[in-house]
Amino acid sequence: MDPQEVDGWIAQLGQCKQLSEPDTREILMEESNVQPVRCPVTVCGDIHGQFHDLSELFRIGGNSPDTNYLFMGDYVDRGYYSVETVTLLVTLKLRYRDRVTILRGNHESRQITQVYGFYDECLRKYGNANVWKYFTDLFDFLPLTALIDNQIFCLHGGLSPSIDTLDHVRGIDRVQEVPHEGPMCDLLWSDPDDRCGWGISPRGAGYTFGQDISEAFNHNNGLTLVARAHQLVMEGYNWSQDRNVVTIFSAPNYCYRCGNQAAIMEIDEKLSYTLYVHSYLARVMTNISSILAFNSIQRLELENLWFQDESPIISCKVCRMSSDHMPVEKTKLAKGFSKRLREPRKLNRRKLTSVQWAKWYDLGGYLERLEYLASLDHASDGRFVTWVLVPADEPETLEILSTCQTYKRDVLVLPAGEATSKTDTGYAIASVLTPAKHRGNGYAARMMSLLHFALAQPGGVPPFPEKWGTPPAPVHQPGIASVLYSGVGTYYSRCAPGEEGTGWTIVGTRTAEWVVPFHTVELDPQVELLSMEEAISTFTADATRFKQDFESLGLTSYARFAFQPTAGWCRYQMIRDQESPVYVASPPKFWGARIQYGSEIHYIVWTYRPSNDPAPKVIVVNLCATSESFPCLLKAVISAAHGEKHQLVEAWNLDAQLEGAIEETGGRIYERTGQLPALRWYGSERGQVDWVGNNKLHWC
Repeated sequence: MDPQEVDGWIAQLGQCKQLSEPDTREILMEESNVQPVRCPVTVCGDIHGQFHDLSELFRIGGNSPDTNYLFMGDYVDRGYYSVETVTLLVTLKLRYRDRVTILRGNHESRQITQVYGFYDECLRKYGNANVWKYFTDLFDFLPLTALIDNQIFCLHGGLSPSIDTLDHVRGIDRVQEVPHEGPMCDLLWSDPDDRCGWGISPRGAGYTFGQDISEAFNHNNGLTLVARAHQLVMEGYNWSQDRNVVTIFSAPNYCYRCGNQAAIMEIDEKLSYTLYVHSYLARVMTNISSILAFNSIQRLELENLWFQDESPIISCKVCRMSSDHMPVEKTKLAKGFSKRLREPRKLNRRKLTSVQWAKWYDLGGYLERLEYLASLDHASDGRFVTWVLVPADEPETLEILSTCQTYKRDVLVLPAGEATSKTDTGYAIASVLTPAKHRGNGYAARMMSLLHFALAQPGGVPPFPEKWGTPPAPVHQPGIASVLYSGVGTYYSRCAPGEEGTGWTIVGTRTAEWVVPFHTVELDPQVELLSMEEAISTFTADATRFKQDFESLGLTSYARFAFQPTAGWCRYQMIRDQESPVYVASPPKFWGARIQYGSEIHYIVWTYRPSNDPAPKVIVVNLCATSESFPCLLKAVISAAHGEKHQLVEAWNLDAQLEGAIEETGGRIYERTGQLPALRWYGSERGQVDWVGNNKLHWC
């Protein structure tokens, strides 16, 4: 196989971009049951689909082939990126056969992966189970154990009462599905225990084994240590049985909620070892690499904080989280900073307005979700940026004061009185979060006020206030507008670029809503339900006419603008409101519908709000219909909502020509008073600006 081709795969996988089926199908390998490994080598435990933590592991331990690696199984299930994780490891093995060793874990199994996520992930990402089958067939060939310089025995689980010597391991027929019992099962499922002898494992497979067992096994085989994985240990590693056994676990914050550390063990030529421990929070925060956008400011007591504070003022910076990594250590906030209690009336008022969009997340969960969002096509080519507000004298601190995201979007602009549109840049702002311990200090307002100066075109905002210090550097492509989704009333209108004026202006929104009936809705025979990929393809084909449709709106005395839709944007809208990339155990089957209407294709595309909402709903992402074709398409989305046990269907700002059809189909139209989009215009036009195509979710 061409090494350059494999190098291309590795580069693609290093960006968490999955390979196509033909590439993946070619990745195969064969090794022995007890694979010999030479020092130096770095030994790693469970990864469980946590691809970005695997990337951090390579950052700490070194990239292949500069560092030799031994992985002890459990590459898939539970995490969001099992496909990318196992593909990268197998590809590295294929490219550097003598420098990378990958063993089999109990999750490298057909039965287990159908329960714990890998099977569903393959269906979601490839549309079929072929890739799952290729990998589970490959898993049968993975070695069961490894032997480092004839002294350190490495495996996923533990020892077996059926195995006394390494030759017994070599004699196992491993090319099979993991059996429910027997020596092969034990090697992948057993655990060390404080009690002597053999015991029944609470896992239902394998055994527990005591110190007497491990000591005898090591002595009989001339070993100094058994290194294994398989068990979550909060410190990332755990010595047991008088240091005859070490457990290594390499998935920090396991399942994105356990809060554990991760470890890897580096073994040198003299068989001396060093354990490196890291946490998930340190990993995601090392993305703060340099001050790229905002320099220091000196004051925080402006009007948009709504209160006067006699506390000492600290300087702040806002920096941009980039894809580059650099090591940082956690530091404390500037000395002398404190806050005093305010009057209850003022405190309550500020409490109401300090609720942020990301209030459902703690900081760690928020940052983990950012990594997932950043992996999507919609965020490629630097379009997705995370901004953080930090103390000016501690730019590398993990102690962020507030944070948000921006998406760079292409927009079409129709100046007043003109019939031809021009292309420009706009920014969508999302997920403002102030960590709980920093709320009530005005940090979000400060960050949002500064953000105008980074995003706006020259002349789009007033001069930077001199007493604020040094102005931030603008982004590479300043925008003509920025938009956001405001769930906190007029809060963001107060986040002005300066001491006077306003920030974002709330945009009126008319909502259409239908109640999903308890009974099954019959579809019209001419309507075709669409999978996610089919819905995206249908939408993308129609989006090519967007510019023509936009310019056909006619001349006006005010400016108009609209975000240009893309396939990546459409995909993002379909999954953005999910609690995780795995929406449910079985992802929804249908995401759109289409119908032949004369010579045209009319369609509707939707997404699902999380099923744990008090009233879970299906939201229309995009619609191409007339009053005649709309009822048929609406039946399709209501049918899908019924099938997924959602209670409502919702659409924003549908064309006025559809109002009659909305009422005839039992819909309710009302003007929203909360959870509204908001706009800040940076263009030279003054006065009214019309945001065209302001459907729900269309902004980001």
